[in-house]
Order: sequence, then structure tokens, then C-alpha cells
Amino acid sequence: MMYHRLLILWGWVKPSIYKPSYISIKSPAIMELICGMHRCGTSLVARLLKESGGKFGDEAGFYAPDNWNPDGYFEQREIIAVNRNIQNGMLGRFHYFFLPSSTTILNRGQKNHTELVSLIKEYKDAMVKENRFCLTLPAWIEAGLSVKKLLIVFRHPKDVAKSLYSRNKIPSKLAYHLYHEHFLRLEAASKHIPKTYLWYDALISQPQFMEQEVNKLSSFSGLPRETIHLAASNAINLRDQPPLPLLGSLPPKMAALYSDMIQLSKSSPQGN
Repeated sequence: MMYHRLLILWGWVKPSIYKPSYISIKSPAIMELICGMHRCGTSLVARLLKESGGKFGDEAGFYAPDNWNPDGYFEQREIIAVNRNIQNGMLGRFHYFFLPSSTTILNRGQKNHTELVSLIKEYKDAMVKENRFCLTLPAWIEAGLSVKKLLIVFRHPKDVAKSLYSRNKIPSKLAYHLYHEHFLRLEAASKHIPKTYLWYDALISQPQFMEQEVNKLSSFSGLPRETIHLAASNAINLRDQPPLPLLGSLPPKMAALYSDMIQLSKSSPQGN
């Protein structure tokens, strides 16, 4: 199975980190999640869905645009705040050098239980985009969240590493480590959640590849394909985009992970 292959690829930490001990609380499927490793293109994807009619909550609560995402992040500040508490602990941004274990995530989630329950109710039936769910999702599930479906956005690891270095001065070796762990933890936590894998590199590549990703977005969201296609055509200048990247420039583990995710993407629902 593809999930099994993804999980056994991990070799830097104990395998138990991908076996969360939480018990899912049954409740109506109430949230559609969009996430991926930071700098993987989730903001562009959220923008396309929002412009096509997707409901992301009150815009007044959005995290403000900046130089790195001038068109916006489409993330709710109050969700970011809770996820930061659960993910970062006392280390702040230095947590990336010492990512918390799944047990620590669950313990911090219990300390933020009231806030989690409140946000789960507030964003019932909404689309929620927040990349920190890659690490914090087990805490939300333990607090009662039942995810209707999950959109995982992924991008060539080398491009992510370049972007992380430009923004945060994170060296490539650490960037690859973070990429690998974020996606594998998300895979483990979402094992029983219906998933769609969106290949960001294909979305911004040649028109025929963009079309297949637009179809996935329509299938995931239930929004009209034509509306999403128009939003994508307006947002992406395909004439300036390079061909799809190759695997040869990646370390073996990253190439294997990226290759597996491409295969999962190709099998994702694309609708009619």
C-alpha cells in the first residue's frame, strides 16, 4: 500500500512518532482542510477556491498579506494562534530545530482544549487552510474534530527548500527534513480521512497539466470547474512557467517521497 511505503520511508526518528495514541471522537464531518508543507503553494490554491466561491470564514479574521504572499494567506488568525501554541511550545520559531513528538502535540492540545472546541464549532462546514495542521491535526481530532475531506498540496522539495532559505534562512538539509516529516505526520494522522493530492508543480505548468489539477479542486470543493479554471487562468501566467521538475536533483529519500506523492496525486479524484 502507498501509505505503508510512505511511512516506512521515514528514518530519522522513531517509528512510534507516526502512531498517535489519540482516540477519534465521532462527530459529524464538519470541516474541509487544506494544508501541506510551508511554501508548497497552499495560499494560491486557497485563493483559487475562495475566488470561486469557497467559504473560508470572515475575511476580517484573515492573517494579513505580506511580501511573501502579497495576495494573502487565507488563514484565520485565531486558528493560527492555537496551532502555534500546540506546535511551538516555549521554543517559538526555534521549534523547527526540535519538532515536538506526537505525544507532546496531544498534551499541548489538552491544554488548549477549550479553544479547540470553540474553533471547531465556529468553523463548522467551512474550508480551513493552515499548514500547521500537518503537525497539530491529532490534537484537533482528539478535541472532537471530524474532517470531511483533506486537500494535501505538495511541491517539488527543492523549490520548497529554496523558498524556505530565502524567507527563513533555513539550510536545505533542514528544509528537506521538515518537508519529509510534515508530510509523513500528516499521512499518519489522516489515514482514515478522504484525501485529494494536488500537485502544485503541475498546476502552474503547461495548460494540460493545470487542467487536471483544476479538475481535482472542483471534485474536492464541489465548486464549478469552469469558475476555478477562470480563477487559475487569471492568477497563473503559464507562458512563464518551466516544465515539470525532475527527480534527479533530489536526495534519494526526498525523490522517493516526491515520487510517491505524484502517484497519489494521479489517483486523486478529478470529477467529470
